[in-house]
Amino acid sequence: MLLVATCQDANLQIYPLAFGIVDSENDASWTWFFDKLFHVTGMLEGLVFISDRKESIGNAIKIVYPYAHHGCCMWHLQLNIKSNYHKIDILPLFMATAKEYSLINFEKSMANLYRKSPAVGQYLEKKVGYEFWSRAHFKGIRYNIMTTNNAESLNSLFKNAREFPVLAMVEQIRKTLQKWFHERHIEAEECASTLTPPIEDKMRKKYNDAKGLIVVPINEYELHVSVENEMYTVNLEARTCSYREFDLEKLPCKHALAAAKFKGISCNNLCSPYYTSASWKQAYAECIYPVANEADWEISNQPKVLPPLLNRGQSGRPKNRRIPSRGEGKRTRKCSRCGQRGHNRLTCKNALH
Repeated sequence: MLLVATCQDANLQIYPLAFGIVDSENDASWTWFFDKLFHVTGMLEGLVFISDRKESIGNAIKIVYPYAHHGCCMWHLQLNIKSNYHKIDILPLFMATAKEYSLINFEKSMANLYRKSPAVGQYLEKKVGYEFWSRAHFKGIRYNIMTTNNAESLNSLFKNAREFPVLAMVEQIRKTLQKWFHERHIEAEECASTLTPPIEDKMRKKYNDAKGLIVVPINEYELHVSVENEMYTVNLEARTCSYREFDLEKLPCKHALAAAKFKGISCNNLCSPYYTSASWKQAYAECIYPVANEADWEISNQPKVLPPLLNRGQSGRPKNRRIPSRGEGKRTRKCSRCGQRGHNRLTCKNALH
């Protein structure tokens, strides 16, 4: 079983952090994985983990990273809604509600969701909890990371490699990452702009959206920005906006850009350093080297590594695929009489009596 931890580089690309090979996904394996990761990262301030709703992941994070924030993947959560409540039409509204920045807009969107399906609303509020999936209620900063798609993409990429022997699988991962780091190092070094290309594009679009906004200064750093019936307060020194997009993504929103233009401040100075080309270049400054030939290895007097304990009572081939989270991949039974899902022919309401 392959465990994966990823993040995102300044160019909004998948950046692999750690891989772990375990016998199965459980509390012990995930705790071991995060413990090894902790030896590299330490206790980082404001650290955020986004995962599916596996209890073992949450349990391990509480043990190893007790001060980190843990959020839920929206994609896995919508699969649970689809599977358990059969409400496909409510999924776009759920996704929009989860992405809201401000509490006011979240409450409006959540009220619409409750009207469409009180059961789904109760599930999201009481069973899951707003702070676990809503960006507006989340206690940490998720930036633009609302799903675990980065980790899922790596799992898919190495799906065939997981069938290999362990050493061959590790070598396949190493080769892939060596290629990535080399290509991205060249791409980053050729970037001449202050911000990375996708961030430059986002800022350009936001700058166009900022046209026509009315800006009225409040004091040296705070400005009142409005358009039609919408009014927001921007603080350029604190880098905040009452709309909260600026606060949570660490990129100026259209209101902040309008205020910055009014004050003659470059938008580049308002962006987090994480979005700069300098940060992008630093991420790929190091190289990934191949392992030397076995004849050239220098082996010190290390304790002998024993194979893991196996559960002899378990028959058959051990699992090598990840375990789906709650609701993921779950299929409801299909009636052979009417063709609808959720029941069988014996309980079909269309049956003739």
